[in-house]
Amino acid sequence: MTKTVDQVQIGDAVFDPDSGELSVHGERRNLRPQTARVLTVLVEREGSLVSKADLLNQVWPDTHVTEDSVVQCISEIRKAFRDVGGVELRTIPKKGYRLVFHMSD
Repeated sequence: MTKTVDQVQIGDAVFDPDSGELSVHGERRNLRPQTARVLTVLVEREGSLVSKADLLNQVWPDTHVTEDSVVQCISEIRKAFRDVGGVELRTIPKKGYRLVFHMSD
């Protein structure tokens, strides 16, 4: 993971956690605030298993939402990274998610 002042290199993309913007091959893709927060948590814990409960507690600490909210954000993250090399968002059944990334050649 390569970090700059406000941005994170994720595979072939650059993510700005503050704005929720993902830059892919010069194209800007804006993520919803909740989706950007889920991605931020996954980036901070890159390579590690992040449970749905952890995501719910970190992204929606004072709000009751169902796991469907997490699933929707994960779907949006996958869509945003659809043509980005060097990124894999793994679903670990009944446990959570793991984001793995590297620089593509």
